[in-house]
Amino acid sequence: MRNLFFFLSLLFLAATLSCSDEQVGSAQAGRIEVLPNPIGFAQVNIGESDEVAVVVANQANESLTVFEMRLEAREGGTIEGLELVNPPSTPFEVDGNGGAVNLAIKYTPTESSTPVQGRLVFVSSDDRYTREAPLEVDVNTLGNEPRLQASPGVVRFTRQAPGARETQSVALRNIGSAPLTIWSEPAYGGGQDFKLSVPEKTYPLVLPIFDADAAIENPDEYELKLDVEYAPIGNGQDSGEILVVSNDDSAEGGANGRFTTVIDVAANADAACILVSETTKNFGQVPIGGAGAELVVMTNCGTQNLEVSSIRLTENSADDEFELELGGLDANEDGDLDRIITLRPGEEQSFLVRYTPEQQGSDTGTIVIGSNDPLQGELEIGLIARGSDGICPTARAGAFVKGGSQVLRQSFTAAPLQYIVLDATESTDEDGRVVEYEWEFVRTPPGVNPELTPTEADINDEDQSRREFRLLTAGTYEVELRVKDNDGFLSCGDPAKVTIVAVPSEKVLVELTWTNPEDPDETDNVGSDVDIHVLKMGPGKWFEAPYDVYFRNPDGLWGQENPSLDIDDRDGLGPENVQMDDPANCEWYAIGVHYYRQFFGTAYVTVRVYINTNLVFEKVNKPMTRGGQFWDVARIHWDSGQVYEVDNVLEAAPNGSAPPVSAGMENSGLCTTQNLYPIQ
Repeated sequence: MRNLFFFLSLLFLAATLSCSDEQVGSAQAGRIEVLPNPIGFAQVNIGESDEVAVVVANQANESLTVFEMRLEAREGGTIEGLELVNPPSTPFEVDGNGGAVNLAIKYTPTESSTPVQGRLVFVSSDDRYTREAPLEVDVNTLGNEPRLQASPGVVRFTRQAPGARETQSVALRNIGSAPLTIWSEPAYGGGQDFKLSVPEKTYPLVLPIFDADAAIENPDEYELKLDVEYAPIGNGQDSGEILVVSNDDSAEGGANGRFTTVIDVAANADAACILVSETTKNFGQVPIGGAGAELVVMTNCGTQNLEVSSIRLTENSADDEFELELGGLDANEDGDLDRIITLRPGEEQSFLVRYTPEQQGSDTGTIVIGSNDPLQGELEIGLIARGSDGICPTARAGAFVKGGSQVLRQSFTAAPLQYIVLDATESTDEDGRVVEYEWEFVRTPPGVNPELTPTEADINDEDQSRREFRLLTAGTYEVELRVKDNDGFLSCGDPAKVTIVAVPSEKVLVELTWTNPEDPDETDNVGSDVDIHVLKMGPGKWFEAPYDVYFRNPDGLWGQENPSLDIDDRDGLGPENVQMDDPANCEWYAIGVHYYRQFFGTAYVTVRVYINTNLVFEKVNKPMTRGGQFWDVARIHWDSGQVYEVDNVLEAAPNGSAPPVSAGMENSGLCTTQNLYPIQ
């Protein structure tokens, strides 16, 4: 009896296995299709999660049976951080004629260094697959790695004379997707002309993933700031390097997880030099279907012509959501320059990069600019952005001249020294409200640093949608506006822009600006003082009233000329200016500059002369190396409007002396009421 029962049990088990094997891969039993295939995740930061919807579809008329569905690791990878969301219990049926079952797979990255690479395995009744060779759908993720960014990537100093002193800062940030560990205090190696100052910290130092918004509130948490001082002891080229040891495996080395990033330091190089506005562009959150835009400004910071040969997106998001917009530089729209761009020393060129997200999640990219800069032949700009659900606000900006009509305009002319009121009250947000207004000067006259302040009527700054500033000198002022809504979205697309061209209304306008490279903050109230002088030749003597107009004699009582000093700046940068409403015919006027008080080494001085609204004379960055020096700049003749350069630096102020008649004046053949020279 026991043997009979055992025999019947074997028969039942064999029948069951035979039935199961027939169902797996049986003919005319459904056609499985899994979408997407493969399954891929964009970059997901540690501490965040992302989900990808998965559809199991049946492309046949007959019903499909899925007997098994499992998530397993691929060779060399792990599925740590991956999980199925709302998976159906197996076995489950998928109806014929396009039936489908929906589920999702979730990815929550960890700090593990093992790549997260898995597969979804399906055992079904589809006869194209068997239990031994089932359908396998790869699951791919972008590994989270730290990335050390030094901003700027190369520390460059302009040409300096022995005895000068200049300081620049370098910010170390983590632009990767995992915590960055700096194992020891950064060190300097190289010539003794440079000195590295590092803030006191405890090492190893861990930098979290860089968050541009949070870094504004707490910069010390997100970056390590280094100061490099340059004090040349000779006239030759100087160089050195900063060494940072971290766990960024894209750098040199590699023993025990320690890699060395090298930051070059250079000065007094007679070469081209490329400088960009930022080496990391953070778009922040951008709504899916919207578009964010960032402007990249390239400047030649060297002494020789800079040749930019290429601008390329070398790394993009999985869906190619970053795009270069080079405008006229890329007429054939192939994503690169049509020709080499040549920038003279100090000259600028800009382009746009756009981000248009197609799905939620963080995205990164890289722009590479190729040039003849000997130290940065390929300059990288990192791109960071995040696509999110929502609707971005719309920025709208206008402006008007204070005291005049308040009709908002986006472009107009005004006179120097007038106040401009910027207005963003017409900005809107479809699904919320605008809570922040970000105004930024993107273009100003050279050497001018205007300040945006609350309006005079809003002394408590209760209305941040309005700002005002003064047109300090003649030239073009461009201000851009971005707004942020209560969901944290910045306005999409190009920023709103206001352009004001300041045109002198006087017949003669003389402007002075200057810069002190050694001044750590030229916008504060501590700085070197440089003074403009405009003098009537004949009766006039330097530093004596009434014919020398400067800070001690701001209004010249000369009769019809009516000259006046409108701005006297005492703490750095300038500007200062002297204007004349009605200069007299056959008169000569001298222009001088006095280095009145020296706080921060050499002052690089610029003088511009406007005649009947036109810029007719410009002398840029004349070095005045010590306090007390006097620069005899030029002579103006009226009513010819001619300007004759003198360009003579005196080691002491010529108090009580008349400006000399220059050779250019004598040879000009122009009339002179004061009989300054014989007329041929």
